[in-house]
Amino acid sequence: MSGLVRRPDPVPCPNCAVGESDMCRNGRYTERGIKEIHGYMSERWRIEPEYAIKVDPSLGILGVLLEPTTVNKGTIGYFKELAQQIGIPYQTLINLYLRDCAASGRRLSLHWKPVTKATAEATG
Repeated sequence: MSGLVRRPDPVPCPNCAVGESDMCRNGRYTERGIKEIHGYMSERWRIEPEYAIKVDPSLGILGVLLEPTTVNKGTIGYFKELAQQIGIPYQTLINLYLRDCAASGRRLSLHWKPVTKATAEATG
């Protein structure tokens, strides 16, 4: 069993409202032990059923990679869907998008809460 770290915005943006909190538009999501919720790297933990993911036993220790993979699933899915509409491989579309961002000087729109000493000590 593995657990998702990210929780959607309590006042959902359009993406959080449809279960895609990894693509939150306003940055008010939370993450266990990372952003505003305790619990990361705990030896024992409890998790809400909707955030629990069954890990195939054949994955063994690689099961720890499940959560980072799910975070990227929504983003990759977005590019896969768009690439299918355009008719090119999604990896090519991602590369073209990144090239366009670099060429146009586009910056990410991030809403990141700086880590304070108190926050760092509380989350370990």
